[in-house]
Formats: sequence, C-alpha cells, structure tokens
Amino acid sequence: MRRSVDRIAVLIFAALLFAPLLQMITHLVHEPLVEERREPRSVHAALARLLAMDPGLSDDINGWFDDRHGFRSVLIRLKNEIDYQLFASSDKVVIGKQGWLFEKEFLNDVVEDADNRSLDAQILSALRNLRDCLSERGVKLVFVLNATKSSIYPQFLPTKLPVDPPMRLSRRLAEVLRHEPGIAFIDGEQILLEHNDEELFWKNDVHMNLKAASYVYREMISQIAQLTGQREPTLAPESWNAVRWNGGSEARFLAKLFPLANAGYVSQNTITAWESDQYGEFEWKVGSAEIPKYPELPLFDVIFRNKRDKSALLPPIMLFGTSFVDLMFDLKYNDVFSAIYRTRSNTPERIGPLMRHLPDDVRVFVIEFPEMLLSRMSKLDFVCNS
Repeated sequence: MRRSVDRIAVLIFAALLFAPLLQMITHLVHEPLVEERREPRSVHAALARLLAMDPGLSDDINGWFDDRHGFRSVLIRLKNEIDYQLFASSDKVVIGKQGWLFEKEFLNDVVEDADNRSLDAQILSALRNLRDCLSERGVKLVFVLNATKSSIYPQFLPTKLPVDPPMRLSRRLAEVLRHEPGIAFIDGEQILLEHNDEELFWKNDVHMNLKAASYVYREMISQIAQLTGQREPTLAPESWNAVRWNGGSEARFLAKLFPLANAGYVSQNTITAWESDQYGEFEWKVGSAEIPKYPELPLFDVIFRNKRDKSALLPPIMLFGTSFVDLMFDLKYNDVFSAIYRTRSNTPERIGPLMRHLPDDVRVFVIEFPEMLLSRMSKLDFVCNS
C-alpha cells in the first residue's frame, strides 16, 4: 500500500515537472494569451556569444525561457484573479467601484497633463498652425476633444484623482477653444455630462459606447453642416439593443482567469458597418505615410466613398483621429458625407505626409483626440505647403 502511494506521488511530481515543458514544446493545451505591451525576450547569435563567453547570454536565455514557459499565461491569470478577488489590485488596472475598471497609464496621463502647463501653448500653437495652413486651401478645421471615463464617472474611482485643482489640461484647452476663431470645437466631455445619468462607457474598456458616440458625432455633423453652409442631414433616431461583452482593453490588461462581462449597446446599423455595398465603398490602406520609423503605415488607413447623390451629402472630410472615431463608422454616420479620408492620429507624425498629400476635394479637416492622449498633440509638427 505504501509503495503504491509512493509511486502515485512520484507520478504526480513527474507530471507537474514535465507538463510545463511538454506544453512549451507542443502547445497541446490552448492558453489565453496575456497582453503585456512588450516583446518576448529573444536570444540572438547564441552560438557566437557562447564561444565568446558573453556573460549576458545566460540572462537572455533565462528571459527567453521565462517568456515561453508552459502554462505561463494560465499561471499569470491565476495570480491576477487572486489579486482581483482578494485585494482589488492590479499592476496595470485600477479596480473601481461597481465593476468599473480604469487603465492606470491613462489615469496617470491625465494627472501629469494637469501639472504640465507647457502643453497648453504647444497644443494651441499646433492647432492654430493647422487652422491657418488649412485656411489657405479653403479647408475648415474641426477639433473633437473626446472625454475619458474617469472624467465622466469620477465617482467610480476608488480614490479621487489629484486634479481639479489643478485644472485638467482638457478643461484648460476647452476654455480657450470655445472662443478661438476658425476652429469649430466639439467638447465631448461637456456633451456627455448632459447624459451622465446614462451608462456611456464600457466598464471594461477605455472607449465610450455607441450611445455616447451618437451624442458626440451628431453634434460634430451639425457643426460641419453649419461650417459648410449646407443643410444639416437628418439622422434617424437610434434603436439600441443591449449586448454583453467579455472583451475590452482594461479587461485584457487585467488578465484575470475568469472573464468579466459588461453590458453595452449596438444599433441597427452596426451589423453592416464598414462593409462596401451599392451605397458606398471602402478602400483600405491607401498610399504610404512616408515615415522611416514606421514604414508599414499607409497614408490613409481607409477611404470611404459614398455612391449616393452628392447634392444631398456633406462635402468630403479628412478625419485624423483615434479609435474613438471608429464609433462614428459603427453608427454609419459616414453615410452623410460624400467621402471620408481616415487616418489614425495615435501617431502624430502622420500629419506631415497628410498635409503634403491632402486630397483636393477635402473641405473639412477633423482632428480628434481623447483627453488621456492630449499630450501627443504637442508633436503635431509639419510644414505648411500651400
């Protein structure tokens, strides 16, 4: 009996010892990956470094092994699950009240920007330079400043952010831009605060939901119509369907073992958004951004061309914005424009090539940034070539 128990113990120990190695080699068991925002460690020229007795080789090999150890993702998620359940803590995510999650990096950005008064002049200078450059071409400028979740729902943070005072960068800019000539300003925070008794953001994602996007981008469309002297398009009232979603950026960074479900909304248009049909056509990854640092970036991420009667549509626009702008397409509000040239603004250096190759039919340039990425606007550097 004792011998049988010992054999079972040995087999269990052997299984625990060799199962991770087997998983590492074969990947027999599916593991949900953990988004770590870094590249796995690699070992370059291992043989040459071994012959040269490179003292750093062992560290690289250990790092390579640690990043590929069998069941590594499962063990990380198990540890994160324990931290979440027992201590309400996470390395990358702030665990808020009533299931709300907030990305630490973005919260830190809002706080740091509030303390950095030099950003105001840099961003305003960039916007004014862009306005003046576009004006020479007969193009109007629209700036959409989208809100962050922590500013709309600060009551769900575990502790108050050390801002207001000092006043947040987004509010300092808003005070100036409301009265700045030649720049149509869409204040997403002010718009959403009028509806903050509704759920306007995903609890497990940095983005606002479609309902919030409808409030912001309807106002943008209204102002573009006024700017261009055209009749404001009639947008049908939205019909919302509640959905549950286990994804989300903050849920990915939290990387728990068990997913967090969150309720949100889709509209009747969402299913067919981003699809070419008899009414409009999408063309993806057009041209080159001409940035040596990012050789893979196109000039335009997507171009939408409307096939409807142009007389009933708003003129072509250049849309230089973050993933928050994607929600406008999800709502199919792109259908009211004769064309949209879309480039992501997360990489501010892309504005230079855009200004050199701005399509001749563009009449409105829309630039969009959410509050936590405002500091990137200080890098909007380009030479105005009329």
